[in-house]
Amino acid sequence: MVTAFGEYERLAAGSLGCSSLWLGRDHLLYVKGSGFLWPYQEEYRRIRFADIEAISLMAAPVSWWWWLLSVLAVALVCGSFGAVFASLGREDFQSNFWGNFAILVWLPPTALALGLVVAHLVAGRMCVCVLQTSQSRQVLRPVSRWRVGQKITERLAERIHQAQQGLPVRLEETLALGGTERVTSSLVVPGLALPALLAATCSGLGWILARWFGIEPLAPVSYGLTLVTFVLLMAALASVVRGFVPDGVRYSVLGALILSLLLAIMVPVMTVSIWGKVMDGWNAVNLLQGMAAFVHDGDLFRLGVVLTVAGGLLGCGVVGTVSWQVWRLRISRSI
Repeated sequence: MVTAFGEYERLAAGSLGCSSLWLGRDHLLYVKGSGFLWPYQEEYRRIRFADIEAISLMAAPVSWWWWLLSVLAVALVCGSFGAVFASLGREDFQSNFWGNFAILVWLPPTALALGLVVAHLVAGRMCVCVLQTSQSRQVLRPVSRWRVGQKITERLAERIHQAQQGLPVRLEETLALGGTERVTSSLVVPGLALPALLAATCSGLGWILARWFGIEPLAPVSYGLTLVTFVLLMAALASVVRGFVPDGVRYSVLGALILSLLLAIMVPVMTVSIWGKVMDGWNAVNLLQGMAAFVHDGDLFRLGVVLTVAGGLLGCGVVGTVSWQVWRLRISRSI
């Protein structure tokens, strides 16, 4: 479309690329594709700005397959962690069946499922966009995310105003009245973001103190706090992307989520050989002893990797917490 008609600009595209919405000089071009598992077909619909009467955005419930994917991601994570911990206490982790099973079989689909879930949360809540003309009522399938729909609506308001200057009722006035209420209602502080960012700060600081200063009790506490941090950040990510929050909070939550997942997976894998030297069998007491041995391990590579990831987690927590407080004060002054 871009090479054939250079004057068009793509506004949105479907998840599989079948349908798309294009912006022309005086009209919208809606390319409606169908036929993912059967012969592919495309239908082109041109909608002039002068004919548009209304554009509606409605929140849509989460599809059942996203819930299924989320449950699958949780099951894969629990299975991979269980397979890794099942290999603890063995002298040679690489020759252990469960260790190889966790790395080769469980971890790739786990990473894929978690990546899709995180991408869905980052994209924001889903919506249905309906475009009304005097002749038809069209559901724009490519506009399936709330933030994308708001941006497209704001861009189209100016174009429609220019095309409908002679009309007594202007579309941009309706959009402004409806949009003001939505924006004002979205100006809220995501409450779950603060405990998640504080947990990330404490987790990163705990790992730095444990590894750099050799404080043994902090190692198991920091690891448990890392797992709690990951769960809180997953829940906070959904609330952060739904409203209007500063990029400092949004990117800090996303960065801390990735780093906490790295720590949660990396620490057991890196310390299996150390735990095996101090454990006759797998139990809670020997697990604490293994954590203590990990704290006093003098390997520079492990020390550098853990300190780097923990420092990044600490930085994300501090930056996100400060941005959260500044945003809260700004909202309280504007209300």
